[in-house]
Amino acid sequence: SRFELFTRNRVRLTPHHEIMLEARSGILRYDTPEQNLDDRDELNYQVLLTNRHVFSPWFDLTVRTGGEATHYVYLSGTRSIENNWRRTIRLAPEIRWEPHERLLFRNELLVRANYTVEDYQLEGRPKNDQSSREFAFRSRLDVTLADHWQFETALSRSELRIGRLYWKSFQETPTDTLVTYNLEAMVVHRPGRHHIGVGGRFFVRRDYLPQAVMTIQVENEQGQAIPVSRRAPGYQMSYQFGPSIDIRLQFVSGNRIIINGWLQRQEVWRRLYTAYPDDLKEAFRKEERRKTVRIYPNLEIRAVFDF
Repeated sequence: SRFELFTRNRVRLTPHHEIMLEARSGILRYDTPEQNLDDRDELNYQVLLTNRHVFSPWFDLTVRTGGEATHYVYLSGTRSIENNWRRTIRLAPEIRWEPHERLLFRNELLVRANYTVEDYQLEGRPKNDQSSREFAFRSRLDVTLADHWQFETALSRSELRIGRLYWKSFQETPTDTLVTYNLEAMVVHRPGRHHIGVGGRFFVRRDYLPQAVMTIQVENEQGQAIPVSRRAPGYQMSYQFGPSIDIRLQFVSGNRIIINGWLQRQEVWRRLYTAYPDDLKEAFRKEERRKTVRIYPNLEIRAVFDF
């Protein structure tokens, strides 16, 4: 069950400048059978302030800033050690620019910080408070090629830094860094009510590994293959790419069919931050270059009927 209070306010200061304020507060009571220990209450507060200024019909600037706080309280005593506060603050300016009637450019920056602080601490065990900070940008370009034809492309980069948080002194020790890149492009044809898009996606993920293991097979004097391993910090690279489709067929009756599909090829490899023995260096470097390849076909079909 959920009980929530919310407010939405819009103030137009001038014909070209407006401010919007959204705030909400609520509590979610999650009840389960007695043998399930997931019973919990979630108390949540959210505030979002949006400041938008229209410089001209072709250029406007929007700045969003806000915060959120959620208190998770487990009602079962065996899980009460998991009670925690999660606080998030974010700043997201966005620019919309239309230099030509056939060009539309959007660029958004994001700065976000999250802090998770446990309510209790067991004797002899350090608290597992965590912090995360994200720096990201997203750019989108829409080009009208001709009547009913459009080219859409989007590029984004995100850097997520995770650390162990010391809330009282407000300090942290970095533990992980995750960097992702995403590029999508699609040619869209809109004949009448329909929408038909064909394109592709390229995604890169670089994940720091506090501890990773690299293993090779080495022959001993008897000609037997024995495993040799090295353990050290490192990073993992993941590449995903493949074609995609986006089809939306709208019929006169109001019924419509939506088809989304993408074929994804994933390549993953690792590298360690360490020095290998000279006689085994080439074998370890070859193992680092070896990629794990997987193919993921995805297809989603939805039918919507209007009675």
